[in-house]
Amino acid sequence: MIGVITKGSCFSGCVEYALALKEKNKEARLLYSEGLLTDTPKDIIDGFECQRHLNSRVQHWCGHISLSYSPKDAERMSDEFMVKLALEYMDRMGIKNTQFIIVRHLDKEHPHCHIVFNRVDNDGKCVSDSWEYFRSNEICKELKLKYGLTFGEGRDKVKTNRLKGRDRAKQEVYIAVRDALKVAKDWTTFQRELAKSGVSLRKK
Repeated sequence: MIGVITKGSCFSGCVEYALALKEKNKEARLLYSEGLLTDTPKDIIDGFECQRHLNSRVQHWCGHISLSYSPKDAERMSDEFMVKLALEYMDRMGIKNTQFIIVRHLDKEHPHCHIVFNRVDNDGKCVSDSWEYFRSNEICKELKLKYGLTFGEGRDKVKTNRLKGRDRAKQEVYIAVRDALKVAKDWTTFQRELAKSGVSLRKK
């Protein structure tokens, strides 16, 4: 189980991506929603937009989370179980009292879902993003232990091309360091090998 969190200021684009409205080869299924009319995608977007105006100080009001699971857990990943995991993850992350949708994508070998939520909650308060990256990692570990989900087989098995943003950058640096250490016998050589991958080293 891996959680990737992003924030933005465009509900229309995020909802359209989650529902796979503009990609012919993708299939998506709306599993769960709260606080929104879901008859049409426009109803969902309009509902999000209406509530986010309750707090003009929030600059990135659109929250997006991708929860991905190992292909080894695919047989267990019914829609109901995926919703259960997503709701517990959100509760532990403090994403409460706000609008959201949970959408399952069916285009990859690994089960995964997308959560789109309003960072302006039902009372006009901002859903906190404090230390969200670290909290998300810990919560994912706890849920994997609680439900007996598959842990990753190490960073060498990670498919870098599927990562985005900070997660992809960290993985690319890890690979550069790993490869440099295989050939470097001193700091100068280590720095030179890292530079080949576009990574600079600063001693602290």
